Amino acid sequence: MELSVCIISREIIKPSSPTPNHLRIYNLSPIDLSMKFYRSFILFYSRAPKSFEHLKNSLSKILANYYPFAGRLKDNFIDCDDYGVSFVEARVAGDMSTVLKTPEIDLLGQLLSCKPHEMSATQFNLAIQINYFDCGGVAITFCVGHFIVDATTVAHFIKSWAMVACGGDDIIKDISLFPSQDWFGLLTSNVDPEILNIMAIPPRGESELKEHSSASNEPYPSSSGKITKRFVFDKSKIIAL
Repeated sequence: MELSVCIISREIIKPSSPTPNHLRIYNLSPIDLSMKFYRSFILFYSRAPKSFEHLKNSLSKILANYYPFAGRLKDNFIDCDDYGVSFVEARVAGDMSTVLKTPEIDLLGQLLSCKPHEMSATQFNLAIQINYFDCGGVAITFCVGHFIVDATTVAHFIKSWAMVACGGDDIIKDISLFPSQDWFGLLTSNVDPEILNIMAIPPRGESELKEHSSASNEPYPSSSGKITKRFVFDKSKIIAL
């Protein structure tokens, strides 16, 4: 099944304040670098607000804390240069219930602004798309580089963005989900180098990091022989929980 998706606008949203110089370089481990693909998330709402302008403003505020999202992937690190994230608005012909009744992977993928397993260095670390349906419903989709975050961090990001969009500006003061290089060094300084090698965690020191990260050029394991499963929890089961 094909959806008729028409792009209305494309913008780049930048952080509301510049990233400090001491946070400009965000090093990645070989494990991170093997995850050069997007994790995608879709949120469905039965009714869209009159304007999404406040979402753009609140997104800019929250990016000041989630600064690697607005950076760009280099060889073995993220350059947190405040380049920005992609923000796309699109019109989808038809009723949102059509997608919800048959939420197949290929169908849902048409609501994303990128292809999850096709990521290049020129793409954004985070791409957001707002999809307006004829019925008045809306689907907000996220594509975020898996080399930066896991599902927990994405969940915190979405929750914090929602709270700021609703007027809770204080929430951004408590966000600290990206460990600094000092923490990284502290975690690895007292660990035997052989254990670090087995765990594929880069040793301390920039020169050692570059040498150790040569393995980052290895391609991500092939998806052949793998399957995707979908788990559906209906309203009654959620209420019971």
